[in-house]
Amino acid sequence: MHHLNNTHSGLVHMFSIGKSYEGRPLFILKLGRRSRAYKRAVWIDCGIHAREWIGPAFCQWFVKEALLTYRSDPTMRKMMNHLYFYIMPVFNVDGYHFSWTNDRFWRKTRSRNSGFRCRGVDANRNWKVKWCSKLGTNLDSDPQVSTASTLRSEEPVRTPM
Repeated sequence: MHHLNNTHSGLVHMFSIGKSYEGRPLFILKLGRRSRAYKRAVWIDCGIHAREWIGPAFCQWFVKEALLTYRSDPTMRKMMNHLYFYIMPVFNVDGYHFSWTNDRFWRKTRSRNSGFRCRGVDANRNWKVKWCSKLGTNLDSDPQVSTASTLRSEEPVRTPM
């Protein structure tokens, strides 16, 4: 990220949005040509689940492709000229690090939970929203939430053509 920030300064701006629970920096890459102060934006985060290593790899691939094809691909050039892409390659930096050093199958964050013996939360379900008439996380002794009960639907998801 530092290398891209230094070598592609016309299209990349790296900045920190703070620190994780365990004190690791949380970096964002802002991709796009600086043509005006305010442009529409696209947010892409990867690595929300620590053990899903393909996520950060995808973000790295996307950044590489955007930068390599900016000059040769009219569609990419148009997107980079008219939009900003805010990319967070590793959303769950503490869990990601833990999955590389301690437990390959670790999924959650590494924060401590008052009232629970286990550590971490499932970061994409730790929001105060209702899924199937429940809050985003279970209140069991372990705050893991199963996808089947969380994202239940009676109808198939339909996408516009």
